[in-house]
Amino acid sequence: MLNPIRLEADPNKLSGDSAEWSGRDAELARPLTAGEEELQLQLALAMSREEAEREERRRRSDDVRLQLAISQSQQDFQLEAYLREEALHLHTYKRRAPTCPAWLPSCCDCLATVSPDSLVVQYS
Repeated sequence: MLNPIRLEADPNKLSGDSAEWSGRDAELARPLTAGEEELQLQLALAMSREEAEREERRRRSDDVRLQLAISQSQQDFQLEAYLREEALHLHTYKRRAPTCPAWLPSCCDCLATVSPDSLVVQYS
């Protein structure tokens, strides 16, 4: 049967900073048998893998958020360009007199005007 790992360190010194451990605490944490040492190595390896996996998940999450932000920015840019183009067409339409469509007979005697306050086409 394996002996459990003995950590009899002062709880006040277990703040996560290994520099705060005293020599006695380090001596108590030293494995007494090869089995204990193997367990400590396995534990350290598992903790290291877990940390690496956490970092990888964090990196992937950051990548996904970056891709979403880029996609949203592109959509916003396209919408802004579309609205700008529509505003330009609207502005141009209000400034020029509309012409009769090509499909109307040439005898069409319409005088189309555009009201400056609205886009209502009036025929007289």
